[in-house]
Amino acid sequence: MTPDEIAVVRGELEAFAAEVFEPFARNDQRRWGQVYLRGLLTDGQRKSVEPMASRLGEDGNRQALAHFITTSPWDPAHIRAKLAWRMEEVIGPEALVFDDTGFLKDGTASACVSRQYTGTAGKVTNCQVGVSLHLASDHASAAINWRLFLPQTWDPASAKADAGKVARRAAWVLFSPKPPDREGYIAAAESELVWSSKRFGNPALLRELAAESYDRAYYPAGVGRQLGAMILGGSRADALRRLRVPTLVIHGLDDTPIDPGGGKRTADLVPGARPAAGPPSAP
Repeated sequence: MTPDEIAVVRGELEAFAAEVFEPFARNDQRRWGQVYLRGLLTDGQRKSVEPMASRLGEDGNRQALAHFITTSPWDPAHIRAKLAWRMEEVIGPEALVFDDTGFLKDGTASACVSRQYTGTAGKVTNCQVGVSLHLASDHASAAINWRLFLPQTWDPASAKADAGKVARRAAWVLFSPKPPDREGYIAAAESELVWSSKRFGNPALLRELAAESYDRAYYPAGVGRQLGAMILGGSRADALRRLRVPTLVIHGLDDTPIDPGGGKRTADLVPGARPAAGPPSAP
């Protein structure tokens, strides 16, 4: 849409945004959510923050838009639920349709990129695949949920997993901001079950522990500070070489995010240390 076309429907667009973005916790999130939506509708091939901000005129605050997308904590599931109920009223769906779309890629830096088949190219090629759920009737359809397809090379439970890709996915899961509300926090913990032991993963126990963690002290800034301290602390190699105590280094083979080679490296550095790596005993 051109800026003039958006100006004609801006009132309706803002009313729609106010309804759909109502779950946001803060006024600034609702404001920049509405601006971001307007940016998506504005003419222009590239929909990333930088070019979008340049097309939005006085609302083109690149830093604020980037913060809204990358850092500001909000749960997209709540927004999609609002959208689904809104579209159900408008469309009167007669069917649910699942579809997939390929996004061709030249490099390997984007999440879930792999050599896989996509109908977009009609062949196996380097791409991402997005899977979407649509409400549909004879006269209209609307996507109400979507996510990237997880190829086997990105799946830590697959024999075809690529160690580098799994590590990048683990880093994203471990370091990305968690939802600010209690239920969102617990749901996020459940989605991370794949990073716990593949042998003894227990969703019910994980929900219980996540609830206890949230109730005890939910302080996201503390995680960042702890990670910063670990990074700034540098290598522990020299300190480990100076140890003169009987040492047993234990590293379970079911530890998904951290390669067992880290345990062996630690044992090699400590004089006289014995490594012990293997599957844990059943409880």
